[in-house]
Amino acid sequence: MNADERGGVLSIVIPAYNEEQAVAGTVRAALAARAPICAAAGLDDVEVIVVSDGSTDRTVERTREIGGVGLIVCENNRGYGAAIKTGFRACRGDLLGFMDADGTCEAAFFADLVCEMRRTGADIVLGSRLHPDSRMPRVRRIGNMFFAALLSLLSGTRVRDSASGMRVLRRACLEWIDVLPDGLHFTPAMSAMACFNRNLRIAEIPMPYQERRGESKLRVVRDGLRFMGIIVATAYSYLPFRFFLAAGLLALAGGLVLGVPVLQRYAATGRIETWQFYRIMTVVMLGNMGLTSLLVGVLAGDLARLLLHDAARPGKFSRFLSRSAMPRSWIAGLALIAVAFVLVLPGLQSYIATGRVTIHWSFVATALLLVTTGGNLILFFFLFRLQALLERRMAGLPAALRRAGGQREIAADKEMRGPDR
Repeated sequence: MNADERGGVLSIVIPAYNEEQAVAGTVRAALAARAPICAAAGLDDVEVIVVSDGSTDRTVERTREIGGVGLIVCENNRGYGAAIKTGFRACRGDLLGFMDADGTCEAAFFADLVCEMRRTGADIVLGSRLHPDSRMPRVRRIGNMFFAALLSLLSGTRVRDSASGMRVLRRACLEWIDVLPDGLHFTPAMSAMACFNRNLRIAEIPMPYQERRGESKLRVVRDGLRFMGIIVATAYSYLPFRFFLAAGLLALAGGLVLGVPVLQRYAATGRIETWQFYRIMTVVMLGNMGLTSLLVGVLAGDLARLLLHDAARPGKFSRFLSRSAMPRSWIAGLALIAVAFVLVLPGLQSYIATGRVTIHWSFVATALLLVTTGGNLILFFFLFRLQALLERRMAGLPAALRRAGGQREIAADKEMRGPDR
């Protein structure tokens, strides 16, 4: 949608669960804002739909008293995200918006969101509540700042308010909305999806935000952990190499810190003491863990890009490992095993001749490190070859068939997870 486009319909979905104190005022304000929104944003019409998500108070009755608003009544409480999805499936708009029913948001602000979408060409535009004039409680403000900082750090895309409850998105986004969770973590999951998906663009502008009416459904600790979990899980699914890289570098750094004093002592005295056995074995373990993490990360990143065609392109280091190091890893693996054999050869000869092993145990420990490392390199070479073969076969499949397979995976995943509160 270009900046000079006009017309179209905006559908505003208002999810409501036991919001009898605020829903009537929120709906009346939304209906009153329709004409100003159309005039300011150049829209043909604005429809307002309330989704009562299993409310047990007078939310439905208060909404029915107001004319000109659509009402969907869900018998059971399925969650904030599920209510929004239900409203989106029933609406007719070219642009889809949603806002909370608790009186914290101003419906007229949708005009600003639509204008920003047209100006920037973004797929999703959200109103940021984190600004000096916001009336957000201090605890929630700190939590939302942390979630936004975490998402920005992991994705590389600056986001100030990852959990905002007032947004506008294009109708094309309905293609992936169903993969988002049904609970309150629907909004941070959407923000994370937009930040990591290279085919989506997210924008945000400051919006007015007032104190809510009625009791909040948000539980700071429980829902905060869910928010953090969904951000990390989305990052992991799109950029797994970063997580394995961090783990691998941490293990290698630990091995280096423990191993340097051993080398310094050996350089000074020409000896390796028996009491250093446990330290050296720890270095061996950390070295293998670090290398394995890097290799697994390369394969995981390639797998993510194979299955998620909207995943970000690999970084320089990942491309180097995938294109240069992995195809030749079997050579390095065989070379390390050969070096290990040379190190222990005198001991093998001594054992065959005398029945005793005369070489120092440090040679055996070093050979063990080399053999396990070489074996891992050879193993991952074959896994890399399998991944490359599968990628070529997937590239030959029609796009529609790949999408159908992805939809089956999504349906199977939702069935396995069950209802999300």
